[in-house]
Amino acid sequence: MYGSQWWCIVPKTKTREAVPVSLAASSGLLIGMRDIALLARVSRPAVSMWRRRMAGTDHPFPTPVSSERGQDAFDADEVARWLSETGHGNNPTAVDDIAAFATIAGASPRTDRTVFDAVTALLCLKTTSARPLAELDQRELLDLADEHDPDDEFLLTELTSVEDRLEPLARYCDLLADAAFNPRDAFEQLMADRFRSDLPDHASVTINAKALSLAAQIAVALADRDGSATTYVDLTPGSSDLLLAVVAEHGDRSPVSVMTAHGRESSARLVHRRLRVHDVYREGLRVDDDGTFSVTRAVTHVAQFPTPAMPRMTDLQILTAIENIVLQMDSSQRGVVVAPASALSDGFADPAAEVIRDSMMRTGHVHAIVRLPRGLVPSRPRQALALWLLGSSDHDVPPADRFTTVADLAGVQLTEDVVTDLVADLDAATGSRMLARAHSFRFTRSIPMRLLLTERRSLAESAQIRRAPAVTEAAAQLIRIEQVRSAIEATPLTGLDLPTAAMTDDTETRHPGPTTITTMLDAHRLRVIPGNRLGPTDLDADGRLRLLGAPELMGESVVGVRRADRLALTAQHDAIRFTRPGDVVFCTSPRPAALVDRDGSSVVEYPARVLRIDSADPAGLLSDILAYDINAAPAHSRDWRLWPIRRVSDEQRSELATALAQLRRAQDETRQRLHDLELLTTLIAAGVTGGALALRQPHDPTKGP
Repeated sequence: MYGSQWWCIVPKTKTREAVPVSLAASSGLLIGMRDIALLARVSRPAVSMWRRRMAGTDHPFPTPVSSERGQDAFDADEVARWLSETGHGNNPTAVDDIAAFATIAGASPRTDRTVFDAVTALLCLKTTSARPLAELDQRELLDLADEHDPDDEFLLTELTSVEDRLEPLARYCDLLADAAFNPRDAFEQLMADRFRSDLPDHASVTINAKALSLAAQIAVALADRDGSATTYVDLTPGSSDLLLAVVAEHGDRSPVSVMTAHGRESSARLVHRRLRVHDVYREGLRVDDDGTFSVTRAVTHVAQFPTPAMPRMTDLQILTAIENIVLQMDSSQRGVVVAPASALSDGFADPAAEVIRDSMMRTGHVHAIVRLPRGLVPSRPRQALALWLLGSSDHDVPPADRFTTVADLAGVQLTEDVVTDLVADLDAATGSRMLARAHSFRFTRSIPMRLLLTERRSLAESAQIRRAPAVTEAAAQLIRIEQVRSAIEATPLTGLDLPTAAMTDDTETRHPGPTTITTMLDAHRLRVIPGNRLGPTDLDADGRLRLLGAPELMGESVVGVRRADRLALTAQHDAIRFTRPGDVVFCTSPRPAALVDRDGSSVVEYPARVLRIDSADPAGLLSDILAYDINAAPAHSRDWRLWPIRRVSDEQRSELATALAQLRRAQDETRQRLHDLELLTTLIAAGVTGGALALRQPHDPTKGP
């Protein structure tokens, strides 16, 4: 029964029996081209190729049963049968999985919010009742919903709103739950589909897993100080990603419960259903129209802004909502808030928002400010987030003598070690004084509140300029300086072995002269491949595909920072083109620029293009030389087809490639050595000027003691 056990995430396996294809047909499931590709674990163009090449065979690809906005839809039964009979694709359990990738005819949870709410309600009902739904008729389904939700708090309204379609939706949910192993995973799959659906309220405010994990670990670290039964409170309307991440991180440390606000809104009811599906013990909290609520025990507040209910909140609205929480916290409560950096840490354009933020900081409730890197909001890759740690004010310390812990992670990747060290820094900085003295801080600094309040720049930026050294910081700097110095001394530069000789008459006759790109294109020794037209939502910091475009070519972004998820990218675009090792990626604006993709399997973003040399007959072309010549093209030259390019003889092509590779390694080592020397300079200068370190002259034995 719900609420009788505490929830934690554990690995789960299940043996499934194959679902008869006829059952899929009976539910009227449809499937599109992109979902067929995901189901079969192939690229989107592969499905188009099946349709074209199998048309005249004994097993033609199924014909579409409908088309909407130019998108063909196929009968899921026929597609599953075709995949099974022909053996196409890379998913041997495609028949079992078909429901997880299909939608019910005329009622898609991806495009219809009413259907989405009904499907999630049916999955919730399936969880709480532990019954198959396909065997029930409309009246029995509504009676079962009324039995499990007599006060209509989370699912009854959703089912009555689709009363005429309830039975086919129930059959669909049974198939969906079986394909996803259980109702909980089916529910989460629907939530994950937010980026592929026409339901933008959740997708526009979703943050990625790294940011959720960081905030969850911090919240659990704060709650762990009590060591007793723990309660997490989330009063934001419609949010649940952060709350579930916190509960998952908490695990079985101690009994756990959550509190969310009562609400009749669709987003609030969705949160209630999601918690029920995960079997998380929930307490309802009444919040008045003016935002007043009453929590009288030790709890940890968690909140993420903007919320699904208000995805376009301004900085002023965000800070007003946070202030409402802060003013009602007592001395036993603490909180973690994630919101855009424009509201929590950066400089303001809105004076009213600045007044509210300064007021909360002056009262001492803001214990820590962390500015996070960009790219943590998939729908807004250029937006930076920030994080606040909230707690009670220390009334024994005058406001002028208070300190706030600040960290700036702009440009830092949230790797596992970074997250671990940052959580440890914040735990120590906001804990006891003894713990703070014993901890060696990596990212955070304690800044006098008066300095932060007098700055009008980013609070995190101020922390980099005005900071007080500590003994533990000096020790950490000495260790870091020694590490960098040892790395410089232990890495001598590699010598160059480049034997050269003067050209002789016989070799000179075989040396090919320069040519142009258009000549090589006409001779089919070069091939130009256009870039892919991508959107901001295609970027995924957790993806494995590298993006190469104008930012990388212009040096505005380091190669490898911008990434995308292969599965999501092929699902969103019909024909994604990937590079091969040795491809030359180039652009013409704002100036000619090129680089060689040595690894391949990257995605080139329009307006950048690819020049691919014919490997069978390169005609003297070499990728490195081609890239050098493009980079040397005049800045005003836009007709790239007329750019001159150099060639090398077949006898010298391999030798030149080896020599250039050796020179590249030497350049990389020199750059790394220069980087280490610059870092050593920065560390020593910062340590001495900050008063944490002192330089002493080396002892001269000839001058005596």
